[in-house]
Amino acid sequence: MKTEDIERYINHEMDDAERSSFELEMKYDPELRKDVDEMQVVIQQLKLAALSAKIKGAQEENKRASQIKTYSIIAVICLGLLSFLYYIFLKSENPVALPIRQEQKSTDTVQINMLPKSDTLSPANKIIDKKSEQQNRKTEVPIAKSESNPDNRKSKELAMNAYFVPKEFEYVRGENVESVIDSARLAFNNEQYSNALKYLNRISKPSGRLDYFKAHIYFNMGQYNQAGKLFERMLLTEKSPDKREEIEWYLLLNNLGCGSKCKAGSNRLFIRISQNPEHAYYKQAINLKKKFELE
Repeated sequence: MKTEDIERYINHEMDDAERSSFELEMKYDPELRKDVDEMQVVIQQLKLAALSAKIKGAQEENKRASQIKTYSIIAVICLGLLSFLYYIFLKSENPVALPIRQEQKSTDTVQINMLPKSDTLSPANKIIDKKSEQQNRKTEVPIAKSESNPDNRKSKELAMNAYFVPKEFEYVRGENVESVIDSARLAFNNEQYSNALKYLNRISKPSGRLDYFKAHIYFNMGQYNQAGKLFERMLLTEKSPDKREEIEWYLLLNNLGCGSKCKAGSNRLFIRISQNPEHAYYKQAINLKKKFELE
């Protein structure tokens, strides 16, 4: 079997008759199936490498733009400060003569009036200040703590390392951004997940395609509960076997990233995929399970 045919199959370029014939041939030819799996892994790795390069370039552009903006703000502030100092200097060169009052208070009276009404440095006031400071600290909103469970961090790291962007969500630099979906894809590939979600929320008509896109966004944002609900809803409505296997793979990664809270779901999907050698993500699931058990 030619490599060209394998690539056409992976890239969904075959018509229904060719695809059915090719899948039938794979079913009875383990070597062909092996070649297809290996080619699929290579293509996915190439896509990941290209995506990383695009993201890195976009980040560098954003960094340069941010630096230029920062330097402009600093220049404006410095100019304003110099103008203010020059104004103060001119005022000091031309002092305004104040009228002398006929009656002046005695030195003792002036000094008495300048003293504070209460001794802020006294021990009693220091105790009151400490109490008020403690009360203010109690009312402050606590900063969110990071995950302390090492098992959750390990499973999340494995899930993110195994994740790759689906082809339908990729944005190729140079194409025209003419629709909301294209804008969401661009933001998603630049890791601007909140912006991507805002674009999709503008679309009033719900669809399975939008839910699937949102699930991937929530996964990358670490909102595994929201992502899991959308992935599971897609499994209930999706009729294509190939697409169902893809959704099962991403739901497995989502449950793995969720950690101990979703461990039961992870184990169930590991068993379902690992017991089906014909599953499109069989090898990836086996390798991922080995890594998870070793670490």
